[in-house]
Order: sequence, then C-alpha cells, then structure tokens
Amino acid sequence: MRPYNVLLLTLALLFAFSNAVLAVTPATVTAVNNEANYKRSLRAAETTTNSVDDEERGLVSGYSKVMDKAHLLKMRLGANKEINFKDAAVAKIAKAEKAVENAKLAEAAKLAKAEAKATAKADKVAKAAEKAKAAKVAKAAKADAAKAAKLAKAEAAAAAKVAKEEKDMARVKKLVDGWTAELVSPKKPPRRPTMRPYYVLLLTLTLLFAFTNAAPEDTSDTARSLTAVNNEGNSKRSLRITDPTEEDEERLLNLGQLTDKIKLAKMRRSGAKEIKAVDKAKAVEAAKAAKLVKATEQAKEERSMVTGWLNKLITPEKAYKDLGLTGLGARATGSKNYRIYEDYLPQYHQRVDAFF
Repeated sequence: MRPYNVLLLTLALLFAFSNAVLAVTPATVTAVNNEANYKRSLRAAETTTNSVDDEERGLVSGYSKVMDKAHLLKMRLGANKEINFKDAAVAKIAKAEKAVENAKLAEAAKLAKAEAKATAKADKVAKAAEKAKAAKVAKAAKADAAKAAKLAKAEAAAAAKVAKEEKDMARVKKLVDGWTAELVSPKKPPRRPTMRPYYVLLLTLTLLFAFTNAAPEDTSDTARSLTAVNNEGNSKRSLRITDPTEEDEERLLNLGQLTDKIKLAKMRRSGAKEIKAVDKAKAVEAAKAAKLVKATEQAKEERSMVTGWLNKLITPEKAYKDLGLTGLGARATGSKNYRIYEDYLPQYHQRVDAFF
C-alpha cells in the first residue's frame, strides 16, 4: 500500500509550495496559518496514514486468510481428486479382476462341459463297440452252432449211409447164402452138359448185379433198390433153369466172397471219404474260428491303443512315427498300420474340436 504514502507526501509538498507562492499576506499570519495548516495537514496525513496502514493490514490479513482458505480448498480438492482417482483405479482393478475370474470360471465350465461331452461320447462309442462286439460274437457263436449242427447232420447221414450199406451187404450175403444152399442141395437132378450156356448167362448176370451194386455214390436209393430187385429176380429165374456142377458151385462160392469183399471195400472207402470230409470241414472251421479270434484280439488291441492316444491327445505326427510309418516313405500307404493312422486322424481332430 506504499502509493498512499507517496500521495500524502505529494499533497504536503503541493501545500507547501502553495503557501510560498501566496505570500501576499503578512508573514506572521501566513506563518501561523501555514503552521496551522501544516499541523492540520500533518494530523490529516497521520490520520490518513494510520487509516491506510490499518486498511493495509486488514487487507493483507484478509488476503492471507483468503489465500490460506484457497490453499486449503485446493489441497482438499487435490486430495479429493486423488482419492477419487485412487478409488476409480481400485474399482477398475477390481472390475478387471472380476472379469478375469468370470472368464476363468467360464473357461473352466466350458472345459468341464467339453470333457463331459467327450466322456459321454467315448462311453457311447465304447458301448456301441461292445454291442457290436457282442453281436459279432453272438453271430459267430450262432454260425459255429449252425456249422456244428451241419457237421453232426453230415456225420449222422454218413452213419446212416454206412448202416444202410451194412444192411444191404447183409441182405446180399443172405441172398448169396440162399443161392449157395440151393446149389449144393442133393435134391437137385444131376447136371446136364447141354445146360452150360445157361451157366455163362448166370455168371454174366451175377457180374452185372455186382457192378450195379458198385454204382457211383450219386445213384439214388430208389434206383439201387429197383436194380437189386431186378437182379434178384433175374438170378432166381436163371437158377431155376440151370443145373450146377461141383465146379460151378465152387466158382459161385468164390464169386460170392468176391462180391462181399467188393462191397466191404466200397463201404470202407465211402466211410473213409465221409470221415475225411468231416475232419477236413472241422479243420477248416477251427482255422476260421482261430482266425476270427486272432482278428478280434488284434482289433481290441488297436482300439485300446487308439483310446490311449486320444486320452493323451497324441498328435498325428507322433502317432505316425510310433506306427513305424516314417521310415517307409511312399510305401507307408501299403502298410497295415496305415489303416490305424487313418482311423485315428479324424477321431483326433474331433476330440480337439470338442475341447477347444
């Protein structure tokens, strides 16, 4: 506030100069007046100075208080601003942490859902595989039972055929025994030399009878029965008109034995063929069953290996290397392990898609 002091001094100087200029009045009066005026001026100046000082001190004090209040308000504003900034930062951090936690929970839920889905799918595939395997085993067992029944039927047919052959052999032997009894009977009239052509006819018919009985195996039973009846009738007619001799009787006996041997050899050969065919069929069925069991075990091992790879998420490159296909080059597609690799590849991609 010093400009007021300057103003005061300026007024005092002007007053002094005005008194000096206006010296037209007597010196005493002027001096007294000047002294009085000067005193009044001094008192006025002192009063003014005191007022100005008081005012200056009041203004300075008010200004200081205002500045203090402004500084305090500024500090409070800065503190509030800093607090608000910190609160905003804390809220932002809390929000970010909550978002991260929610993302983790969502990811965990997604992974759990994918894992549950993959587990359900694996269980479904396993059940389908078990069902298919059970159906395949049941089908194989049914086929084995059917084949066993077929073999039993073939054995029964072979046994029936052998029994029939034995029965036919017994009937032929009985017939030959009857012929022999008729030939050696003493009641027959003596031989007549003129009847030898009939002996030749008898021998021819007997040989024809033996050959017809030794017909191929595909000849029907009805045809054989008819042939036997016809031969029996022809033989009886020939015997009725033939008078045998001792030499004829001996030859006829030898012929009967030869026929028996032929029939027996035929029966043995037929039985051996049937037994051989049955044994061969059994061996073929056993080989097929062993091959089926081996293929089933191999398929089971392959499924177990592929399931282990899927559970560990083995990469196709690693599986390709483990199957030994890396060193084969272009020949890898011809390997039997390449089929396992082709089966594993889509399952791996499907499992990865289910997880991610």
